[in-house]
Amino acid sequence: MKLRAMALAAACAAAACGRPVPGGPNVLLVIIDTVRSDHLGCYGYSRNTTPSLDSLASRGTLFLNTMSQSPWTIPSTASIFTGLTPAVHRVGMIDGVIYGLDPALPTASTLMSDAGYATFGEFSVAWLRAEMGFDTGFDHFHCYSDHRSHCGEIVDSLAAWIDSLPAGRPWFAIIHFYEPHDPYAPHQPYDTLFAGRTPPPFQGDSIWLLDDSERLIEPLQREALEIRYDGELRQVDDSLSRLFGFLRAGGHAGNTLVIVTADHGEEFLDHGGTGHGRTFYQEILSVPLILSGPGIPRAGKRRDLAAGIDILPTILETAGIPLPDFLEGVSLLGPAPDRAVPASSPKDGNMVCIGRGMQRQIWDPADGSVSRFDLTTDPDELNPLPADSTMMDDLGEYRARTPLGNPAATPEGELDNSLRDLGYI
Repeated sequence: MKLRAMALAAACAAAACGRPVPGGPNVLLVIIDTVRSDHLGCYGYSRNTTPSLDSLASRGTLFLNTMSQSPWTIPSTASIFTGLTPAVHRVGMIDGVIYGLDPALPTASTLMSDAGYATFGEFSVAWLRAEMGFDTGFDHFHCYSDHRSHCGEIVDSLAAWIDSLPAGRPWFAIIHFYEPHDPYAPHQPYDTLFAGRTPPPFQGDSIWLLDDSERLIEPLQREALEIRYDGELRQVDDSLSRLFGFLRAGGHAGNTLVIVTADHGEEFLDHGGTGHGRTFYQEILSVPLILSGPGIPRAGKRRDLAAGIDILPTILETAGIPLPDFLEGVSLLGPAPDRAVPASSPKDGNMVCIGRGMQRQIWDPADGSVSRFDLTTDPDELNPLPADSTMMDDLGEYRARTPLGNPAATPEGELDNSLRDLGYI
């Protein structure tokens, strides 16, 4: 029996197929591209980049130790969609070929649609186009692939769609914002919002200028690009402020679970690198996670290890839909168990990171090296520790997991060209 059929049978055991789940709340999942958690005010950042998200966190629960499942967009987003790790859903790049999401795999959108929810999805990067398999299960689906700012348009589109629904129809929406991704080019006035009274210290390109050894050519560029990156965060946050205001004004806020997260973070020379997709340090894998709405404790803060794969189980439990047995994540409505959480990348040698509590262990197959870090005593990951045998066993178990996804290779052409422009291929 196919996986989706199995999941659908489980959902139908608790609710009649094609009808809304009785009493199920609305669910809004916000994925912001390329956001490292330490650049949000609610995580202690000094700049006022995210006042709306900070307010949302004060009305809900902030997860302080959340691990993305991959350092680049399609594997990590596929993990959020499916509750599966990259080794199992197999989305990514293998031997230079890009593989999208297997349409037979149950996802948040297909499971919620099957349970009777109206479903909405709008995305803003070519990785998440229909050709990549991310469109299944949505009543409304659109993906911008020009890699420009569309946060305002997406908010307007979602608001209009919600207004068009019959009264009392529960809805599920995923929206994805691209803005913080490089090149860092926020609109005015966000481009200089955090520059102070003087112009940014470097007025050059909005992408990194590196020499052949990938060293920064202009030392002042890092500060300038962080100013622009933070401006893009604030640009997104202001759009979310409008969306949250719409939900309050329309009487939706009290019956809507809001989840905000990111697919991965971004490097700003923390360990000598820039961008993302190549390393597994905290500036890449530590992402924000905020839950707010019915049943979520107010002003809560949790330090137990959460992960992108936990988002789907949380959504399903909130909606009263039985969790399929094959999910690798757990619902965040209860405390997370003591477990190993993996991150990997079907790209560039299949590097793997294992997380346990505040421990991170990174294995690089290129040279066989293993680096372990204790984030409690070494949050910047500057002092690697010897490998931990239990975490090595976790690594072996993860690599031996049976794949469930059977994705197809994406055709070359327009998609490859757009991704090459982003520096991925």
